[in-house]
Amino acid sequence: MYNLNVPIGTWMVSMKVNNDEVWKQVKAGEVKGFSIEGYFADRLERPNEPVKDDLEMKAQKKIEELKELFSTQKVDLSLTSDFENSFNKANDAGLKIGQSLIDNLREAEVKFEKALDKSLKISLPLLDALSKARGEYIQNNNDWERALKKSEELLSAYKNLGVDIPQIIKNKILSCEAEMKEEQKYISNINSFYGKF
Repeated sequence: MYNLNVPIGTWMVSMKVNNDEVWKQVKAGEVKGFSIEGYFADRLERPNEPVKDDLEMKAQKKIEELKELFSTQKVDLSLTSDFENSFNKANDAGLKIGQSLIDNLREAEVKFEKALDKSLKISLPLLDALSKARGEYIQNNNDWERALKKSEELLSAYKNLGVDIPQIIKNKILSCEAEMKEEQKYISNINSFYGKF
């Protein structure tokens, strides 16, 4: 029958799955079989119990549906177990990676603190020296500004008198302007250096 090589008397049965969710699981290979229960005989005999009426048949159908539903739950529980195993494996690996990262960060922090201590021993005296030099340059720059203001008064006096300005005075005024520009450049460089900290 149906080109099957089976012994004579072999029972064959065809089943239909009415539950769409279970049918999807069958097609996916998640549900591979089921068991059936019943009375089977080669000849028709009258049952010892009375024939069930329509209400009993409906109740029996509901019981079968519930059995089918609970068998589906077993499949869902195994999927849940598989998920939990995968989750636990990933979680354990994540915890190991996290702990390794924390350990590495702690080690790097210790190294950084040691390097910072060394750096501070070197940089604090440097910063102190720069701060002192900056203050001195600012003071000196103020002195050059005062000298330039005095030179303006001097130039005005020479002009009012109608006398030529001696070359030595001209040279000193030019020198005063150049020194003031140089001082301002030094102050700007020190301020720029401070901005890097």
